[in-house]
Amino acid sequence: MIVDAQINFWMKKFLSQNARNFIKNMCKIYNIEPIYNATPKEYIVEMEQAEIDKAIISTNDFSYGSSISQVKYNDYVSKCISEYPDLFLGQCGVDPRHKNASDIFQKGLNAGLCGLKLYPGNGFRPDEEICFPLYKIAEENEIPVSIHTGFTASPCLIQNSNPYFIEKVLDKFQDLKVNLCTQLGYPFMYELIAIMRKYENVYTDYAPMNMDIPELGIAQNILHIKFMIGNRKRIMFGSYWPFTINRVKEWTNLCKKIKLPSITRFFSGDNITKEDRIFLMGTTACELFKIKTNS
Repeated sequence: MIVDAQINFWMKKFLSQNARNFIKNMCKIYNIEPIYNATPKEYIVEMEQAEIDKAIISTNDFSYGSSISQVKYNDYVSKCISEYPDLFLGQCGVDPRHKNASDIFQKGLNAGLCGLKLYPGNGFRPDEEICFPLYKIAEENEIPVSIHTGFTASPCLIQNSNPYFIEKVLDKFQDLKVNLCTQLGYPFMYELIAIMRKYENVYTDYAPMNMDIPELGIAQNILHIKFMIGNRKRIMFGSYWPFTINRVKEWTNLCKKIKLPSITRFFSGDNITKEDRIFLMGTTACELFKIKTNS
């Protein structure tokens, strides 16, 4: 089974001005036109072309300080899942600075969402006390928390997304499973490796930083994490759609066969194996998000 662990759906009516600015700037980085409506029907076409079986909708909350209702946005994601229950699962996006953040999260869970998504770049750190009630709910419900880590686009702040900011959280909520996404923590890859090496309940996913990055670079980063943490079972494939619009099949096919070129084995005897790729492409996501498989 192939699971895309990182996609986004949205409609323009759910986007605050900060969200629209973020999308505009991130699309510029990916060298595509701004996408203010990203819907399931568009992704499903690419999903089928890439032979992806299931995808995780990563719902971000950019509504703080605006008139946009995050509850309605989370409801929209829930409806997308209800319409295509065999294809999608979704996470509940919450900005912990909302006074009713716990209620927003609980409503999302009641609507069928299967995890919590935080985006610290919006103006908070994941180790702030305001986040702790959300972690408690996630831990009690035995669902994962995904925290955007590393690179982001303006007006968001990269500095708030250092993996080290999760350390206090992991010590306090020891049964909590955390996915530090996206792009293997870039530019904090070594910090990500240190946290994953210290805590066995931390995962990560790898979406492309750009669609023209050499396969060699991606393979080296995955192998580095595998070697340092001694476990390749905590890394997941993701497309980061719609920022990879019209190129999901290309990215998926690259990841299906990803490995170091044979010439590099003169310098390193290790490589990404077929079994590694099975975990990368779906098995790990199935375990983290409790996706039932036929096997």
